[in-house]
Amino acid sequence: MKRTFTLLLALTLVASVNSLKAQDAAPSPLQKISQMVGLTEVKIEYSRPSLDGRDMYTTLTPVGKRWRTGANTRTVISFSKDVKLNGNEVKAGDYNLFTIPGKNEWSIILNSNTAETNPFRVDDKNNILTFKVTPATSGTKIETFTINVTDFDKNAKDNANIELAWENTSVKFKIEVTN
Repeated sequence: MKRTFTLLLALTLVASVNSLKAQDAAPSPLQKISQMVGLTEVKIEYSRPSLDGRDMYTTLTPVGKRWRTGANTRTVISFSKDVKLNGNEVKAGDYNLFTIPGKNEWSIILNSNTAETNPFRVDDKNNILTFKVTPATSGTKIETFTINVTDFDKNAKDNANIELAWENTSVKFKIEVTN
């Protein structure tokens, strides 16, 4: 009986250790940000891949093809009130954020079907907005993909930029709110 108990205890311990190993940090950890722009809450949920010695444009982002703008699953951006993105009106709500990366131009895409979690099965008929932006070269190398809400208007507080930053690339687009 004692031997059976010891064996069960050992098996439980092994299972617990394996369970803890399974909980190791994901290679592309989930990031959730929430930022107020004026009286509008902007939330972004995405996974953050790292370069790990790879080149962003040749290995990690599909130049000229739709990218989920992160890793593991789609990126979701939410607005608590109506906003403008690069001058385009967007209703309050949740959207998938996709991009089409390029060395000289990136397309920013908002898709309304957030129920679809597989970014490779997205139907373009649900795209509510597509616009193009010009990437800039960053003076700092960013190892892990990062999305920020930056460059607030210090006087009006009703606009900012959403920045996608990775490697030596910075892609920004303007968000404006009417409070």
